[in-house]
Amino acid sequence: MVLTGVSVVIGYYYSTGLFWDLPVLYAGLSAAIICGGGNIINDYFGVESDRINKPHRPYASGKLTGLQMLVSGSVFFVIGFLLSLLLNKTAVSIAVLVVLSILLYNVVLKRIVLIGNILVSVLSGLSFLYGSAAGGTLWSAFFPALFSSLFILGREVLKDIEDVEGDSAQNINTFPAKYGKIAAELLSGGIYFILIVLSIMPFIYFQYSIRYLLVVIFGTDLTIAFLFMRYIFNPQNEYLHQMNSLLKIGILFGMLALVLK
Repeated sequence: MVLTGVSVVIGYYYSTGLFWDLPVLYAGLSAAIICGGGNIINDYFGVESDRINKPHRPYASGKLTGLQMLVSGSVFFVIGFLLSLLLNKTAVSIAVLVVLSILLYNVVLKRIVLIGNILVSVLSGLSFLYGSAAGGTLWSAFFPALFSSLFILGREVLKDIEDVEGDSAQNINTFPAKYGKIAAELLSGGIYFILIVLSIMPFIYFQYSIRYLLVVIFGTDLTIAFLFMRYIFNPQNEYLHQMNSLLKIGILFGMLALVLK
């Protein structure tokens, strides 16, 4: 939720040059709360898989009931949507689109190979566009949105590899479940290779600063490369879980680089 809110702030900054204003406060809170609702609803619909892959989660462990999950998720969605009404029509439309997409993902698209992964990654990128829309210019944060979408898409495929046992048991047709672990590793690696190449392009073609280049190379690109090499030489599920967690460091450095443009 915090990362989603920060993404909105960065998108607003790309649109207005400001980090702080009332619209960005409303937009950041709105997006973060909708993200929280999405996490709750995702855990509700994915409980059978979580009982195998992540039994510690509140619903999978029995700490919360299904009704509590549905009510909590709905309340988060409503509050997030009401906050979006304090923004312009474009931002409101994005908020509605995101909520509907989250529901569609969990009910239908999650079980379709790659489609669900792509939707999740696009929603991640929309956080930046939501912020730029709140600032009045929707596409000013296009590159941060693209950067984020590719990063999350690669990570989504890796998470599917980690969760393949539980997903297969629930007939969730993920990419590694259908095409195998090696194919999924190659797909994720290819996505991250494209991301690393694209991350340098703004410095070359769009006059991003040398600060951006240094942070994105040494903070994000090398983090990705190191984690992949570590996993390739020791492809254990334990390292895959650590990799999915440590990739968040790359996300943080990527956000810092985008601010230092």
